[in-house]
Amino acid sequence: MSTIQRRVATWSSIALRIATYVFLRIIPGHPFPPVIYTLFALYVPSFIASHITQTRHNVVEDNINITVTEAEYEVQPPTVASTAAQSQIISSSEKREHVKEEVEVKENVVIEEKSSKPLRTLLTGAPDPRSILLSLFTFFINMALVLATIDLVYHAKVFYPSTKLSFARMGYIAPTEANILVREPDISKLPISVTYQLATPAANYEDPKPQLAGTIDTLSEDTDFTQALKFPLPNHPERTYQWTTSNNHTGFFTTPPKPGHLPQSGSFTFFTSSCIKPRFPYSPVDHALAIPGFKHMANVINTIPGGSQFMLFLGDFIYIDVPKRFGVSVEDYRREYRQVYSSPDWPAVGQNLSWIHVLDDHEIANDWDQKRTGIYEAAADPWHHYQTAVNPPRARQAGTYNTLRDGATYFEFTQGPASFFLMDTRTYRDSSSDLPANSTGKSMLGAQQRADLLEFLKKPEPKGVKWKIIASSIPFTKNWRVNSMDTWAGYLSERQIILEAMWDVGLRGGCGVVIISGDRHEFAATAFPPPLNGRWPVSATVNEFSTSPLSQFYLPVHTYWQADDEDIEIKYVPGGNSKLGAITIENAASDQSTLKFRLYVDGHEAWSSILLSPPVISGGRWISKSIRLFTTSLRGIIFLKYNFLSSQYNPIASNLLSPLIKNVEIDAFAVTSPKSPLAFKSFRQGTLITPNFEILGKPAAKPLSAASPEFMPALPLKIAPFPKVEDNNSKAPTVEKLQAQQEMIYRRQLTGIPHHNSPEIKELQNTSKLSVEKKLGATPANRTQTNPAGALRANQMAAIHPPKYGMSAMSISSVNSLSDKAETNNFYTPIKPKQTMLSTPSPIPTGPRPEKPRFGRSDKKKKDIIITQFGIIRNLTRITERFTNDGFPYIHMCDDEFQPEVYDVADVIRKMPLEERKEFWAKNWIEIEVDLRSDEEIFGIDAEADGLELGPRDYDALLHYIDYLGPDFAAHAKQIFIGILFPSIPDAEQSKVDISVLHSQHTLEFRHLEKLVSKLQRFPNIKRLDVILQTPSNTKKPLTISQLNLVLPFYDLGFTDWNIKWKTTFMTKAEPVAGWPVHYLDTERNRLLRERENASRMPFSSGRANLSNEAIHTTWSTRLAGFAGSKPPPVLSK
Repeated sequence: MSTIQRRVATWSSIALRIATYVFLRIIPGHPFPPVIYTLFALYVPSFIASHITQTRHNVVEDNINITVTEAEYEVQPPTVASTAAQSQIISSSEKREHVKEEVEVKENVVIEEKSSKPLRTLLTGAPDPRSILLSLFTFFINMALVLATIDLVYHAKVFYPSTKLSFARMGYIAPTEANILVREPDISKLPISVTYQLATPAANYEDPKPQLAGTIDTLSEDTDFTQALKFPLPNHPERTYQWTTSNNHTGFFTTPPKPGHLPQSGSFTFFTSSCIKPRFPYSPVDHALAIPGFKHMANVINTIPGGSQFMLFLGDFIYIDVPKRFGVSVEDYRREYRQVYSSPDWPAVGQNLSWIHVLDDHEIANDWDQKRTGIYEAAADPWHHYQTAVNPPRARQAGTYNTLRDGATYFEFTQGPASFFLMDTRTYRDSSSDLPANSTGKSMLGAQQRADLLEFLKKPEPKGVKWKIIASSIPFTKNWRVNSMDTWAGYLSERQIILEAMWDVGLRGGCGVVIISGDRHEFAATAFPPPLNGRWPVSATVNEFSTSPLSQFYLPVHTYWQADDEDIEIKYVPGGNSKLGAITIENAASDQSTLKFRLYVDGHEAWSSILLSPPVISGGRWISKSIRLFTTSLRGIIFLKYNFLSSQYNPIASNLLSPLIKNVEIDAFAVTSPKSPLAFKSFRQGTLITPNFEILGKPAAKPLSAASPEFMPALPLKIAPFPKVEDNNSKAPTVEKLQAQQEMIYRRQLTGIPHHNSPEIKELQNTSKLSVEKKLGATPANRTQTNPAGALRANQMAAIHPPKYGMSAMSISSVNSLSDKAETNNFYTPIKPKQTMLSTPSPIPTGPRPEKPRFGRSDKKKKDIIITQFGIIRNLTRITERFTNDGFPYIHMCDDEFQPEVYDVADVIRKMPLEERKEFWAKNWIEIEVDLRSDEEIFGIDAEADGLELGPRDYDALLHYIDYLGPDFAAHAKQIFIGILFPSIPDAEQSKVDISVLHSQHTLEFRHLEKLVSKLQRFPNIKRLDVILQTPSNTKKPLTISQLNLVLPFYDLGFTDWNIKWKTTFMTKAEPVAGWPVHYLDTERNRLLRERENASRMPFSSGRANLSNEAIHTTWSTRLAGFAGSKPPPVLSK
């Protein structure tokens, strides 16, 4: 029996200690106290019984000895009084004999006193019968653990209800107003006056005397004796004031900069975190309301240069159900708020810092999704009195200019270089378990809040505002796999709508989107890149920083991991009872702003990351400068998260900067190239290049790429090419020299000079076979069946494309295009025409040789496919490399078989297999020629002199030819070039032309280009689009206002990387447009957007007749919707 009691005492003690440790140090869950009390109730009687019944000795030896002894004796007959006669009758035979056995049992027991095992006793809690002191000690350990549990659960409630709390704190502060919350239960101190005065030396125009902010005359229990006071401030941003109340509270605050501006320190910083529970992790020596996370935060505040603007707290300010829910009344919720504000650690973080709050579940109940039913009203009462009463303004109602949403519990404001939207993810959400995660009818925000959020994302920001910050109390990512249905992972359909709206912000350029969240008691940085084949650039990637807790538990088990390519894990930090995020925004006045996130774990910086806002998009043209960052001590190259050659998104490299430049000052410099869209797309994401890149070269990039095994840096050669090292040991001619010689040979061929008579040919003849092979690959002599590798190498360099489906159906890649693969079916990676080498003959001519056919462009100035209003042309010619009888090469070109009269491009393409058609459109460069010249100028005729009557121009014919090429063209075309050919206008007549945009909008040319843009919006895979403005040679200025106006329709493209270029009829190469034309277009574009926005709000009246129908309905949002494949919006009637 004593053994069973001992086992019960031992195991109940072990379970009690484990449960108590988890409750006090890991997670203070409400199920633990009842378990702990039950285990202790089992432990006490079993401990006592075991201690009493147990002996102090152990039996060492137990022996038993048994001895048996036998003895014989006679039994005499009984002696009876008789006569002598009778005695003689008894014979002697009647006497009997008996045996007697004696058994002796002896037990020898050897015992010893039990040894004491203090370590086992202390660890298990089992009693020690030999040492009553040790038994009592281990018993009191368990009793202390139970008392600690009771202390954590009941101490604050019983001894610190904080009903007499008197405090004041600053809420939202704007440049011209501030909010303060005051609580004073002592009515005798009324009225309470609030004053403020400058804490720094006053300027000549400032009054240094205390100013009355306002007076609080009445306080009642209805609001738990709280009152919010809003008071105006002088319009002097970045001034530090001391506020004082008549009930002996004081503190400091600094007014923020105006929207679009930075503080004088050059950086705008704010904090973010969530989740607070006093006195956790538990320490018996701490105050009952101590909050360790506040101590860590106070230390971090002192290290921020220029200080922090505010604390954006993302929910779970109280834990009504942790460790125990004491009730559901209003007083129960109010008590939790009072206890946090009564904490001795609060003044260090709340006295001089503005706090802004977001609602989450533990302010109501765990995983709350019941909207405003049940206990919501009781929970919302103190939430409004203590938190939202001094929060920023409510969000603006969608569809209005400045009307606040009535009764909203979500907020919106702009401060400095950022605009903020604070979502409420609890009040309006549908139940997380009623519908599947991808249900379109399931909403977390509700219809009104979602509409207001989308309107916030769509609205333009003031100049200098480079970031839109979205605050969500729960994680936006679906990478948290435990209880994921409570996060945005349970509302995927609505999440996708919001994500696309966020990507649209990056598509418009100039402003980035960052999500901040909490709730999970862990930290994770996640990237949400747009789809690779979508309409959004990589720069539109949305980033999320989820930070919590500020002072609470964390789980030792990892619950976050990446499972797909939609949510990219950047950094995951699960450990730490206190996590604080600091976001610093800099460079708001430049084209691209930097946002640096720093994570502090238990008061120490654990990780940091830097983001760049998307570049300012001005009609998609190449920007003359972009942000470039490099560290003053780090020398090397940091490549971005977009692989230049493979065009693949690399999320790991996006954070390569952070560990390399930690604790290093950042500086900036900039150079971009207007040459390559891909180069710009990658470079603008944050490519960091040192000034001496030309010296570093490839070796400098190797150690950097090794820091991230998954990152394969590709070098954008057009941005910073590697140094060219001359081969001084070889006497062979360089590639450049061979190119110059071959160019001369080609020119001589066109002029009819025999090749063998030219000095260039003679020099080529003296070139050794070995040296040419070393430079260029195979020569004609070794292009044999025995050397297939050499033949393939030579074919690749010569851009020879062997046919597969016959001559007419053959698909070739553009000689100027970048191939995604080295070889795909018949497509070999070509090089530019100028780099195409003529085959070098053997030193000794061997006689006539077979022709070497290949294909190239017939007109070097045009693209592969040309679409005009007169037809579709394939710019292709058969190039034959022929040899003379002496073995010398020359080029023969013939394009007769590709003339439009005998070659139907659309018919040839339709006969190709599906995969071949897709690759055809992906590889070939398409030129769409919009010819605005008259038929007389095009055909070189004089209609009046010849007596011809010309009808109106049929601009729609061009659009019909685009449709004629079929849906595969729109779905897979990647390289588009729009050539706009302007007519010749005498300079004297230019002043007579109405050059206003309003006039241009009514012209046939403008409307024709609008229709063309509408079709281009349905091209989802465009990688490059150039708009080339070709002017006649008689124009003195490169471009006129009337010509520039025709570019405005292209601003509505749902594609960011389109370029504006210019050339004349005499120029062979277009040049990027820069300078005043770009500024003019930007101004007109912004003005048109404002007119469209105003027109969309106007009632249907005659006042709208001043705008064309297209201008009225063509808003930026509807254009983007049309790009996704939907039908264009209907034209609104007058």
